[in-house]
Amino acid sequence: MENDYTGWAAGIGIVGFLIAIVLYLGMLALTLWVFYLIIRTAVKNGILKADEERRRRSYPLQ
Repeated sequence: MENDYTGWAAGIGIVGFLIAIVLYLGMLALTLWVFYLIIRTAVKNGILKADEERRRRSYPLQ
């Protein structure tokens, strides 16, 4: 049996490589998006807590 990797087997390797790149970039994008949502929620909650504390201490809101 001869080892010829220039035909359809090479095409399968290229397609597999492209699928791996797409999956990698997709997971990276998903990770960054979830991280963004977590940070945005933390900042929003921090601002709300600071506003409540300012109101409790009756500081003017400027």
